[in-house]
Amino acid sequence: MQSETIRCLERVESALDPAHLARTRQLWENCRHYRPISHLPVVVGAQAPDWPSHTMSEIRSDMEKMLVSELAPVYASALIGDDRLPEIRANYGTGILPSVFGCQIVHLDPATLPAALPLHDEARVRDHVAQGVPDLRAGLGGRVFDTVAFYVEALKPYPKLREWVSINLADTQGPLDAAEVVWGSEILEAMYADPELVYAFLDLVTETLAAFTRAHAAIDGVPFAPPPTPLGRVCIREDATVMISGAMYDKFCKPYAQRLLDEFGGCIHWCGDGKAWWRSLIALRNLTAVNPFQGQFYDPVEMHRACRDAGVMIWQWTTELTPEQRAQIPTGFTLVRWVGDVAAGKRLMEATR
Repeated sequence: MQSETIRCLERVESALDPAHLARTRQLWENCRHYRPISHLPVVVGAQAPDWPSHTMSEIRSDMEKMLVSELAPVYASALIGDDRLPEIRANYGTGILPSVFGCQIVHLDPATLPAALPLHDEARVRDHVAQGVPDLRAGLGGRVFDTVAFYVEALKPYPKLREWVSINLADTQGPLDAAEVVWGSEILEAMYADPELVYAFLDLVTETLAAFTRAHAAIDGVPFAPPPTPLGRVCIREDATVMISGAMYDKFCKPYAQRLLDEFGGCIHWCGDGKAWWRSLIALRNLTAVNPFQGQFYDPVEMHRACRDAGVMIWQWTTELTPEQRAQIPTGFTLVRWVGDVAAGKRLMEATR
């Protein structure tokens, strides 16, 4: 490895505090199960001081630079002493699974992660359904697996990193999210015009996502049971679901998320306004937590009560809570905040605790 990478690994290894991380893990465990806790867990986003800076183009083309980039928030968290559960991942954007299905990967901006262009071709969708699960190393798949294998080897000499920094699953989105990117927005019309084809394609995408998850885990060696964090290993992304109604969610999204949760357990994230279906979503079996990333669309107290009754934690709420709301949300709820630097992060955590 390059000397820069080794220096960064050594800095993080030195900064990690196992006693604090053990308390943090227990805090999340208690929060997840709606037990009494000292404070709501807070994850603080801040710039890591004196840390190497690389462009996104450099990061996605160099595994060592990607590792350095992934370790930056872990290092900042260790200095701040927030409630982050440290993790890294092979971070190649949302187009990983679509690229396995043959979607072209494009780099729209040097500062952003790559994206996938839809096929916009029903005939190719039908071909995929007929052919079954594609080669998991196609597109970005092989690069993801190779990066994960590199991470495993890179962390080996560092006992605290090995124990406390989890190699998270790459972002394979969720069944409907990935299917919509592969097919294109035409999938929404097909839900009415040819629902059987949509069901068949969602079946295939779900099995491909599950197979990719198993292959990833075989390399990273991180167990599903028990998982390294109370959230579970799998995070299903449901961003595309904000484009459909509650009735369509129950038909074209919920059954496929359930198949993944039945096998792996885990949490669900979505961006946008999910008021049409979030109450149906929290009834899923083996669901540990939800992350509605735009908190401004919801009443946090109302959502917290419903999630408490369902046994599901709310994870990384993005908007500020009023004192009245905080008083009604004593546990089962975590926060995410962004600050300018480590010093501001420390002040935030002092005020929080």
